[in-house]
Amino acid sequence: MVRENAVNKACSPFGQWGLRIAPPIGFRLHPGSVPFQQGANQMKKVRLFILIVIGILSLTSCIVDDSWLGLVGRWQDVENPSFELEFTKGGKFNEYLFNGLIGYGDFYPEGDIITLHYESPCGGENQVSCDVSLSFTVTEETLIITDNQGDIRFSKVSSSQ
Repeated sequence: MVRENAVNKACSPFGQWGLRIAPPIGFRLHPGSVPFQQGANQMKKVRLFILIVIGILSLTSCIVDDSWLGLVGRWQDVENPSFELEFTKGGKFNEYLFNGLIGYGDFYPEGDIITLHYESPCGGENQVSCDVSLSFTVTEETLIITDNQGDIRFSKVSSSQ
Protein backbone atom coordinates (compact mmCIF):
# COMPACT_ATOMS: atom_id res chain seq x y z
CA MET A 1 0.00 0.00 0.00
CA VAL A 2 2.87 2.36 0.80
CA ARG A 3 4.50 1.62 -2.56
CA GLU A 4 1.16 2.11 -4.36
CA ASN A 5 0.68 5.52 -2.71
CA ALA A 6 4.23 6.52 -3.57
CA VAL A 7 3.71 5.52 -7.21
CA ASN A 8 0.40 7.40 -7.40
CA LYS A 9 1.95 10.52 -5.91
CA ALA A 10 5.01 10.31 -8.16
CA CYS A 11 2.95 9.81 -11.32
CA SER A 12 0.27 12.34 -10.49
CA PRO A 13 0.71 16.08 -10.90
CA PHE A 14 -1.50 16.34 -7.82
CA GLY A 15 0.71 13.98 -5.77
CA GLN A 16 2.42 16.84 -4.04
CA TRP A 17 -0.90 17.78 -2.44
CA GLY A 18 -1.67 14.20 -1.45
CA LEU A 19 -4.51 13.76 -3.95
CA ARG A 20 -4.99 10.40 -5.66
CA ILE A 21 -6.29 9.98 -9.19
CA ALA A 22 -9.22 7.53 -9.39
CA PRO A 23 -9.23 4.93 -12.18
CA PRO A 24 -11.62 5.56 -15.11
CA ILE A 25 -15.28 4.68 -14.60
CA GLY A 26 -15.85 1.00 -15.34
CA PHE A 27 -12.19 0.07 -14.75
CA ARG A 28 -11.88 -3.02 -12.57
CA LEU A 29 -8.81 -3.66 -10.48
CA HIS A 30 -9.70 -7.35 -10.13
CA PRO A 31 -12.55 -9.61 -11.26
CA GLY A 32 -15.67 -9.21 -9.21
CA SER A 33 -14.96 -5.69 -7.98
CA VAL A 34 -17.94 -4.30 -9.88
CA PRO A 35 -21.22 -6.20 -9.35
CA PHE A 36 -23.23 -7.20 -12.39
CA GLN A 37 -26.70 -5.77 -12.81
CA GLN A 38 -29.14 -8.55 -12.05
CA GLY A 39 -32.51 -9.10 -13.66
CA ALA A 40 -32.03 -7.24 -16.95
CA ASN A 41 -34.66 -8.36 -19.41
CA GLN A 42 -33.72 -10.14 -22.64
CA MET A 43 -34.68 -7.24 -24.93
CA LYS A 44 -32.28 -4.83 -23.21
CA LYS A 45 -29.49 -7.39 -23.59
CA VAL A 46 -30.20 -7.82 -27.30
CA ARG A 47 -30.32 -4.04 -27.88
CA LEU A 48 -27.06 -3.59 -25.98
CA PHE A 49 -25.43 -6.35 -28.06
CA ILE A 50 -26.56 -4.68 -31.29
CA LEU A 51 -25.24 -1.31 -30.14
CA ILE A 52 -21.90 -2.87 -29.17
CA VAL A 53 -21.63 -4.42 -32.64
CA ILE A 54 -22.48 -1.08 -34.26
CA GLY A 55 -19.91 0.65 -32.07
CA ILE A 56 -17.22 -1.83 -33.08
CA LEU A 57 -18.17 -1.40 -36.71
CA SER A 58 -17.88 2.37 -36.41
CA LEU A 59 -14.16 1.95 -35.76
CA THR A 60 -13.59 0.17 -39.06
CA SER A 61 -13.57 1.18 -42.70
CA CYS A 62 -15.14 -0.30 -45.83
CA ILE A 63 -15.89 0.85 -49.34
CA VAL A 64 -19.35 1.85 -50.53
CA ASP A 65 -20.41 1.39 -54.13
CA ASP A 66 -20.75 4.51 -56.29
CA SER A 67 -24.52 4.79 -55.68
CA TRP A 68 -26.08 5.41 -52.28
CA LEU A 69 -29.33 4.16 -53.75
CA GLY A 70 -27.79 0.67 -53.68
CA LEU A 71 -28.16 0.79 -49.91
CA VAL A 72 -31.90 1.52 -50.05
CA GLY A 73 -34.02 -1.49 -49.12
CA ARG A 74 -34.49 -4.03 -46.35
CA TRP A 75 -31.52 -6.23 -45.44
CA GLN A 76 -31.50 -9.46 -43.40
CA ASP A 77 -28.46 -10.65 -41.43
CA VAL A 78 -27.33 -13.92 -43.06
CA GLU A 79 -26.08 -15.50 -39.80
CA ASN A 80 -28.86 -14.06 -37.60
CA PRO A 81 -31.99 -13.90 -39.81
CA SER A 82 -34.07 -12.39 -37.00
CA PHE A 83 -32.11 -9.09 -37.32
CA GLU A 84 -32.89 -6.74 -40.24
CA LEU A 85 -31.88 -3.23 -41.31
CA GLU A 86 -33.98 -1.02 -43.59
CA PHE A 87 -32.80 2.13 -45.42
CA THR A 88 -35.23 4.41 -47.31
CA LYS A 89 -34.72 6.94 -50.10
CA GLY A 90 -35.88 9.63 -47.68
CA GLY A 91 -32.76 9.13 -45.55
CA LYS A 92 -34.47 7.12 -42.80
CA PHE A 93 -33.36 3.80 -41.31
CA ASN A 94 -35.05 1.18 -39.13
CA GLU A 95 -33.67 -1.77 -37.17
CA TYR A 96 -35.84 -4.84 -36.62
CA LEU A 97 -35.44 -7.86 -34.37
CA PHE A 98 -37.98 -10.67 -34.81
CA ASN A 99 -39.95 -8.22 -37.05
CA GLY A 100 -40.31 -5.80 -34.13
CA LEU A 101 -38.92 -2.28 -34.48
CA ILE A 102 -36.00 -1.80 -32.05
CA GLY A 103 -34.30 1.31 -33.47
CA TYR A 104 -34.87 4.08 -35.99
CA GLY A 105 -33.55 7.42 -37.15
CA ASP A 106 -31.90 9.26 -40.04
CA PHE A 107 -28.82 8.32 -42.03
CA TYR A 108 -26.43 10.73 -43.71
CA PRO A 109 -23.93 9.69 -46.40
CA GLU A 110 -20.57 11.48 -46.42
CA GLY A 111 -17.91 10.04 -48.70
CA ASP A 112 -17.79 6.31 -48.00
CA ILE A 113 -19.17 6.70 -44.46
CA ILE A 114 -22.80 6.70 -43.34
CA THR A 115 -23.71 8.34 -40.06
CA LEU A 116 -26.74 6.85 -38.32
CA HIS A 117 -28.51 9.39 -36.10
CA TYR A 118 -30.76 7.42 -33.75
CA GLU A 119 -34.05 9.09 -32.87
CA SER A 120 -35.02 6.10 -30.74
CA PRO A 121 -33.52 5.42 -27.30
CA CYS A 122 -30.07 3.90 -27.66
CA GLY A 123 -27.05 2.94 -25.62
CA GLY A 124 -26.82 0.92 -22.44
CA GLU A 125 -28.53 3.63 -20.39
CA ASN A 126 -31.29 4.38 -22.98
CA GLN A 127 -29.82 7.68 -24.10
CA VAL A 128 -32.26 9.99 -25.87
CA SER A 129 -30.23 9.84 -29.09
CA CYS A 130 -26.80 8.92 -30.39
CA ASP A 131 -24.81 9.01 -33.63
CA VAL A 132 -22.82 6.11 -35.09
CA SER A 133 -20.62 6.30 -38.18
CA LEU A 134 -20.34 3.12 -40.27
CA SER A 135 -18.90 2.03 -43.59
CA PHE A 136 -20.55 -0.42 -45.98
CA THR A 137 -19.78 -2.45 -49.07
CA VAL A 138 -22.93 -2.74 -51.17
CA THR A 139 -23.58 -4.96 -54.17
CA GLU A 140 -26.88 -5.60 -55.91
CA GLU A 141 -28.04 -8.28 -53.47
CA THR A 142 -25.49 -8.12 -50.63
CA LEU A 143 -24.64 -5.62 -47.90
CA ILE A 144 -21.35 -6.30 -46.11
CA ILE A 145 -20.31 -4.55 -42.92
CA THR A 146 -16.66 -5.24 -42.15
CA ASP A 147 -15.03 -4.92 -38.75
CA ASN A 148 -11.73 -6.08 -37.27
CA GLN A 149 -13.24 -9.51 -36.59
CA GLY A 150 -14.48 -10.10 -40.14
CA ASP A 151 -17.55 -9.51 -42.26
CA ILE A 152 -21.20 -9.30 -41.28
CA ARG A 153 -23.24 -10.15 -44.36
CA PHE A 154 -26.78 -9.08 -45.10
CA SER A 155 -28.92 -10.29 -47.99
CA LYS A 156 -31.50 -8.06 -49.66
CA VAL A 157 -35.06 -8.84 -48.54
CA SER A 158 -36.89 -6.11 -50.47
CA SER A 159 -36.52 -2.71 -52.07
CA SER A 160 -37.90 0.29 -50.16
CA GLN A 161 -39.30 3.60 -51.33
